[in-house]
Amino acid sequence: AGNCLQTRGEEATHDALVVVTGAALSTALTITTEASTGALDANEYADGFAIVDTTPGEGYQYHVLSHPAVAASSNGILTLYPDDAIQVALTTSSRVTLQFSIYSKVIQFPVTTATGTCPGVAVYPVAAAEYGWIQTRGVCGVLIAGTPAAGAMVTPVGAVAGAASIFSSTLQVIGTMCETGRDTKICAVALNLP
Repeated sequence: AGNCLQTRGEEATHDALVVVTGAALSTALTITTEASTGALDANEYADGFAIVDTTPGEGYQYHVLSHPAVAASSNGILTLYPDDAIQVALTTSSRVTLQFSIYSKVIQFPVTTATGTCPGVAVYPVAAAEYGWIQTRGVCGVLIAGTPAAGAMVTPVGAVAGAASIFSSTLQVIGTMCETGRDTKICAVALNLP
């Protein structure tokens, strides 16, 4: 409890995938996976997004409901949420990048270089492969590294895994201190995450 969490790391082989078909107003988007390590596990991107990064359709993003397992170098269908049908017909010139749900398979934020972003803070211990609740907004007890001042912005990268510390201009802001931080203690932070 009180630990900053990190999203899953980016899967670069699921960037700029070729679109096979994506008819306007359809909730079926057919893509081709990359060779060798480009396979998709069943529902790996459920509740995530397919973001169109190359025209036609550039700039649109679609909420993924489900998809089957898809082998590398194969075509697979992403089923979109019914209220998020394709707005602009996609062609084989279109490319989509897949984005995991930021709340799926989170880990304790590491001390080393971040490989993802902070979607929230654990409000109780959650074991691996279990569902759990995380807090994204409002006053929350957060593990602190160092002694950031009251009102200081904090980031999830600290000297201790899962701890927040004083903000650095190159890192994600997760909120502001409600009190002066105490090193290695749980302190009040006003979270402001998506």
